Amino acid sequence: MSEAVVYYIIKGRLIRMPRKGAFGKRDCYLVDADDELYLWVGSENEVEEHTLGQAARVLKQTKEEEIELLRLPAGHEPREFRELFPNFRVTRESAESFVREVATRRHEHRLWKVHKVEDEIWFREVPAREDSLKSDGIFVLDTWEKFYIWRGKDADKANLDPMVIVRGYDARRIGPRDVSIVEEGEESEEFKHGLVTDQEDKLYSNM
Repeated sequence: MSEAVVYYIIKGRLIRMPRKGAFGKRDCYLVDADDELYLWVGSENEVEEHTLGQAARVLKQTKEEEIELLRLPAGHEPREFRELFPNFRVTRESAESFVREVATRRHEHRLWKVHKVEDEIWFREVPAREDSLKSDGIFVLDTWEKFYIWRGKDADKANLDPMVIVRGYDARRIGPRDVSIVEEGEESEEFKHGLVTDQEDKLYSNM
């Protein structure tokens, strides 16, 4: 089994977290362990149930088969969940501080898969590499100086209007607001240079 991926949930975004086993008691997280999906709910979280439900649907969209999502209130984690993290622990510190620090780093490149749940746009963070781009999807590449909307040739473009994506992404973005739309197969060198193979190591190296 590949390494589990942990997403911190805030409204409209699933943010990839370092896999260190630290779960903030004020937070909620989705954990993708291949054939198992978990929703970990902190004892002091204030995330609305509607938001949690939409976040779960976003993650389920990444699976080819229907997989049951297990909800885990803090303190009720089964052994198989704890074993995913060698140093599992519940902390008082929220992931919000990590998110704020990364968002203000001027040279970080981040890639997001765009999802639509009901009538709302969600952004799920993926490694900022070329192999993360899929022809049936729409992605946002943020290089701080500008951000790109990359549209795969088989993507459902009619239901994901670029301006709606821009408004949804820009609402939480820090930095300049220069936007370009890129169609699959028409990528500029500037866009290609924005995809960095060792991005995750850079992003989480000091976390």
